[in-house]
Amino acid sequence: MKKTIFTLMLFVSACSNISQVGILGNVNNSERNKACMDMTQFKVLQVVEDGHALAFECNDGDYCYNNTVVLLTPQKGIDYYDDMIVGLPDEKCAIQDGVYRYETKNKSIKTVPVIRYDYEYAPKDDTEKDKRFHETMNDLRDGCKAYMAQDKKTNNEKSMKKCDCIIDGIVTEYNEINTKEVTDAEADKIINNMQSKIEKKCGKIPDYLK
Repeated sequence: MKKTIFTLMLFVSACSNISQVGILGNVNNSERNKACMDMTQFKVLQVVEDGHALAFECNDGDYCYNNTVVLLTPQKGIDYYDDMIVGLPDEKCAIQDGVYRYETKNKSIKTVPVIRYDYEYAPKDDTEKDKRFHETMNDLRDGCKAYMAQDKKTNNEKSMKKCDCIIDGIVTEYNEINTKEVTDAEADKIINNMQSKIEKKCGKIPDYLK
């Protein structure tokens, strides 16, 4: 359901235009992200684990019931609840990120698309690109800590510091590439060595960030 955060760094390489966890769509700044779906509104059916929610897609006219069921990923600052109408974050669209399987009340297994939110258009300039990167890092930091807090074994200060250590490490590597004149080969080397370097300093990467 999640892509490794270390692939986020790929987009700072020269001529990179790949889409990675809401950082940079695989489009130029005048074209819509090709991964965007037409879904724009949902009605929560049931809140499930980790702040996710099963929901119906809503058509024009607010008709939702019996439409496609999806799994909504968390939105920052929003707590899902039953029958809630959910829109999209500003400047973002819905994209599919894998599938989710669950058991219904009658014991049948359903498989539905997982919906996460990506920028609808590529950043207009480097300033906007940097802003998106740091916003995503802050979201991952908060998500990592929330993930750790759900398990008694990891709901402690040490685990919270690990989340900080990992995200701070990625930001440091990002700044190193962005503030220095490095070749594509040098940038690739930094990216390739980053995970082992951060794990050596911070410990094993939590599943949430993989």
